[in-house]
Amino acid sequence: LIAATWFIIWQARSFGASFFLVAASVAYLPFLIQGQLIYFRWSRRMSTAQYAGLAIATYAVTVYGIRTIHTTFLPADNSYMVSFMYAFLVFVIGLLLEAIIRVPRFMQLTADMSYSLYLFHGFVGFFVLDLLTPQLNLTLAIALTFAVILGVAFLSYRWVERPSQALARWIIKRTPQRTPKPVGRSDE
Repeated sequence: LIAATWFIIWQARSFGASFFLVAASVAYLPFLIQGQLIYFRWSRRMSTAQYAGLAIATYAVTVYGIRTIHTTFLPADNSYMVSFMYAFLVFVIGLLLEAIIRVPRFMQLTADMSYSLYLFHGFVGFFVLDLLTPQLNLTLAIALTFAVILGVAFLSYRWVERPSQALARWIIKRTPQRTPKPVGRSDE
């Protein structure tokens, strides 16, 4: 995935404006990949050496994407990398302190519905903010917009995400498990 991301960024200007927009979105994938790498290392699904190698490669692709596509976010005073490093440190500290930190219920709910927040924050946020800013001061408009985004994300989580997850689990439980055949030499 890291190599594919690099390739798409490398070819960003090769196939027209629509492909460039795809490449601009793909350039954000290394941030998600880095989160997965942290999880895989933390859960001992990869060694420290594997993590280090992939993390360095992911960092390189991230910087390449910023230098190639998101150039305004390269300077330190407007940098994605500075923000990412803060988020990375908070995330790692949270993992290291997981055993002693009690997550408040509201934060756990927010984490559970994070995919719905991701899906709806952009278009709901801009739509509501655009409606409210002519009538209200900006601070109040932002606060109300935030509340609407949380409400829409919660409804999506409660009535779409959770039922879909339950259905998927039900289907998986009823699907016969196939045992993979061992790979090896034939005795011919």
